[in-house]
Amino acid sequence: MSNPLPVQEAPHGALRPYSEVRALKTHGTDRVNAGNDAELEIGTELRARVKRCKEMFADPNFDLPMLPSSAMRVLNLVQESEVSPRKIAQTLQLDPVLTAKFLRMANSPMYAGNRRVENVQFAIDRLGLEMVKSVVLAIALNSTIAREKRLGTNGPALWEHALGCGAATQALATRLGLAPSTAFILGMMHDIGKLPAWIVLHDISMKHPGARPEFLKTLVEEVHTTMGDALLGAWNMPPDVRLAAGGHHSVGSLDEAKAYVMQNAPDLSMSQIEASAVTLCMVTIADQTLAALNLSDEPGNRALQDVVLLQDIGVTQPIMAEFLLNVPKLVAENKLGD
Repeated sequence: MSNPLPVQEAPHGALRPYSEVRALKTHGTDRVNAGNDAELEIGTELRARVKRCKEMFADPNFDLPMLPSSAMRVLNLVQESEVSPRKIAQTLQLDPVLTAKFLRMANSPMYAGNRRVENVQFAIDRLGLEMVKSVVLAIALNSTIAREKRLGTNGPALWEHALGCGAATQALATRLGLAPSTAFILGMMHDIGKLPAWIVLHDISMKHPGARPEFLKTLVEEVHTTMGDALLGAWNMPPDVRLAAGGHHSVGSLDEAKAYVMQNAPDLSMSQIEASAVTLCMVTIADQTLAALNLSDEPGNRALQDVVLLQDIGVTQPIMAEFLLNVPKLVAENKLGD
């Protein structure tokens, strides 16, 4: 590749050309192995529970985190054919807290147009139904994380990373001419498995005190893709969302993404498989970009995937250079708090 463009300065390094984008790494926390009896017990029990997490989530006695019912009513309504914006607005306004958060997000930098809107139906008209779905789902996820006390101090970080990856995936999709609202949802939900992982780990740790926080974080990183796929299945989420949650650490090329999709969603048509593989690659790139730029805190040194993954889905040299430069600002602008 001739005359490569400079890109965002890598942590602890100099400006790197696009041809060396694979060298961008995060120098975050190290993966930590079990160092005492309590940690050995916790790791063994967590892995055993993960193997049967689908059955565990289906058990009515398990305290499964659920999305708020008011948000789910709106999401189900959006799926209906020929539903009117007025009907969606009326349903949404039955929950004043949901309404306030909806207007706040609709006026955020991620969605705002030239003029601020204070009317729910005007906001729905401006956003369109697909964007309404992504906004309401973001609010629902935020509420679920905020009310789950067993997350402890991990809740805010989980929410910020969800929103940041959603924004980054949306920006990349827009640049590639793909559906931005769908991309936002996939990016936002990709680490959802950390929600049940922390909950289960909290319960196990109560029986085996003495584990180091960094060891627990390593365990969550290890199991969250499996638990994410299972949780989204329990929530009856679409295949693309489950594929993003389960596969964003498993693919290094478009061919690998297609193979993952075919294995985990065999009922999809070939055109759906190809589309899902591209969106899975986008989520992977967005997630790794946040890690490479030290905008997320996950155990282990992470690197942006080999250039072949970027080229496979049409991320050209100028697109990636622009993306790397803009992501930090994009993430900062869209920290919406709770």
